[in-house]
Amino acid sequence: MSLLSLSSCFYINIPISTTQTSPLLHTVRANTLAQGRKNITGGFGRNYGEPQPQYHQQRIRNIKTRIRSRHEVVGKYSETDVVNDVVHEKISSSNYKHSFLHDLYLFTRPYVPMGLILCVTSVSTLALSSWTQVSPAFLWEVFKAVVPVVLMSIYVSGINQLYDVEIDKVNKPYLPLASGGISMKLGIVITATCLITSLTWGMRYGSPALMVIHLCAGILGSLYSIELPYMRWKRNPFLVTICMVMTGALATPIFSFIHMQKYVLGKPIVLPSGLIFTSFFLFLFHIVMSLSKDISDVEGDKMHGIKSFSITLGPERIFWMCVSILMAAYGGAMAIGASSPSLLNKIVSVLGHFSLASILMYRTLRVNDMDNFYMFVWKLCYAEYLLVPFMR
Repeated sequence: MSLLSLSSCFYINIPISTTQTSPLLHTVRANTLAQGRKNITGGFGRNYGEPQPQYHQQRIRNIKTRIRSRHEVVGKYSETDVVNDVVHEKISSSNYKHSFLHDLYLFTRPYVPMGLILCVTSVSTLALSSWTQVSPAFLWEVFKAVVPVVLMSIYVSGINQLYDVEIDKVNKPYLPLASGGISMKLGIVITATCLITSLTWGMRYGSPALMVIHLCAGILGSLYSIELPYMRWKRNPFLVTICMVMTGALATPIFSFIHMQKYVLGKPIVLPSGLIFTSFFLFLFHIVMSLSKDISDVEGDKMHGIKSFSITLGPERIFWMCVSILMAAYGGAMAIGASSPSLLNKIVSVLGHFSLASILMYRTLRVNDMDNFYMFVWKLCYAEYLLVPFMR
């Protein structure tokens, strides 16, 4: 029996003997060969912290070389040996050895803190009457608000990795806990330190609005990941959506604004139309994030009983659903931006959202890269935060 999928993956055709393999081995093989195809086409490795495509190309060339050499010697190459070689290349921790600082960087899941920094900063500017009020003192207050929020996000990412080590060995073997770059004991220390420091910083600041952000993120992040009765919400896709929307679209933007307006500037709490729009827009964005986050994790989630939307509805259907939601959101943003009384705000908001919608359509129609779509949505979200100050 020849494995056509294997030969198409490596662009070689080798006769392979029929050997009995376990269902788990078949599952790992299917996932591994799918990853191999992505490596060859350059569709894998564009996310923050992941090895780049040329790195994976070299790994595939190494596998092909070993397969050819063995075939020349023995004439046949068993299916089990092929799978063992490929799996070893995919999940061997030696392929993901980095410096400690790089492993620590990966442990923080840096795209999340970056998004929070942009969110808190951009929303805080909505509390200002004009750009002339931006001062070093204002920026210092923004910094003091951002630090505990970032620390809490590291706690949430850490607790998720601590409980998802086995899943990550299949879906994200480059993460430091899955690859062995950071030990479980050190991971626990880092996670606990970030939680305690974030809560302590928030209490010393004396801002109830900031404490709402910290408690909401900490509680929902714990419910999402921890394996206890009535917890581990990540098993339910509806609860996953609730977690992401509550923290990213409601608690963080709204209470960051309230903190800046009332507890820093000393103004009465009045929610402007720009903040309401931002919160609704982020609501749609985080629905898309909750839908798309598991598109590339289907195999590992199936093996561990995680029934995500991508598993129940199919990754392609989820992909196009996300694209449709984002295009509708951009259309609404352009309409709202066109109604702004400020000419500058009108030009920036309309052209900005039109440009983002165009980039989305180009990537969707020309690239159609479902596996990296989640990280692409994060980048669109970063760009949206830059437009928030102009939505007045």
